[in-house]
Amino acid sequence: MNRLLAFTRILALALFLGGGAAIALIVAPATFRILETDRAAAGAVVGRSLGIFEWVALASTAAGFVASLALRVRRAPSLVADLALASLLAGSVYVHFLLAPAIRDARPAGTGAGTEFMRLHERYEQVFGFELLLALAALYAATSPGNTAPAASK
Repeated sequence: MNRLLAFTRILALALFLGGGAAIALIVAPATFRILETDRAAAGAVVGRSLGIFEWVALASTAAGFVASLALRVRRAPSLVADLALASLLAGSVYVHFLLAPAIRDARPAGTGAGTEFMRLHERYEQVFGFELLLALAALYAATSPGNTAPAASK
């Protein structure tokens, strides 16, 4: 059972890190490059991709956090993973339920420099970037020797 819980915790972190990195490093730059003459369409594609990712992030971090807490109860804790997953879950809730809707609401008023949209977009990028670094550190910690669950559970 410990192995399954440890795998769930690692998979949650990997999904968050991999999905977030794919959007930030591949999807967004490629979409804005290909649709450079239609920034609204590019923004719609990237925004929709982020919206889907936000649901994946919520589900995976919730599952990972529950698995991490279960490992703690089963005496196979990783404080780093517990704290990271709790932070990622809180960040995912903040981004999905507060920040993303505020960005959507601000878009009709304009998206140029100095607008509310741009201020919120910059905050989204900061939170998202921090979360990716946190997921990377937690994934490293969770897969380091001594932080993986033992082969046989008691």
